[in-house]
Amino acid sequence: MKKTKEEAKITFNNILMAGLKIFSRKGYNATTLEEVAKEASVTRGAVYWHFKNKYELYVSLVNKYGAKIYDRLNGVKNSKDTSINKIKNIIKAYFESLEDDEEFRLIETICLRSLNAVYESSDFYNEQIIILNELSEIVSDLINKAKSETGASDINVEVVTKMLVGMIIGTESLWLLMPYSFSIKKEADVIADSFVRIFKK
Repeated sequence: MKKTKEEAKITFNNILMAGLKIFSRKGYNATTLEEVAKEASVTRGAVYWHFKNKYELYVSLVNKYGAKIYDRLNGVKNSKDTSINKIKNIIKAYFESLEDDEEFRLIETICLRSLNAVYESSDFYNEQIIILNELSEIVSDLINKAKSETGASDINVEVVTKMLVGMIIGTESLWLLMPYSFSIKKEADVIADSFVRIFKK
């Protein structure tokens, strides 16, 4: 019997959730689509009908949960506030999502655990660069505006953008490796306040 579009969508989402769980437990290299099918309670054929290979499943996961966080960050960017406050709120929104949103936390864990696969595959590398560039574009625009608003003419926007992205990704990686050592959500205010001091004359 032919599946309806609604049934196919449900199966697709079930496979995505199964992939999220297996990838986060075992990492990209150790995961097989057979394990994903078993976790999703579907046949292997059903998995291959939606995804031609493991990499395509991984990219779908990154795109889905990446879009979710970037929608939130763009919402902060487009809000009515000073650029300094927007930068602070971007940092806080990212860290709060990491601690509060289990699905986002799992996809970030997968990305961290899959670093070897990233460097072994140009496709993986390109996917990570796309993600980092999207974050860089959001914060670079705000840093440039904050520079104008505060009169901090000595700010190098390109360098400060790299500093902010590196701080976000570095703090995230530290917390994912040692989540019980501190609350990234509770410390977000201090981290954000510390960073924007760079704009003070």
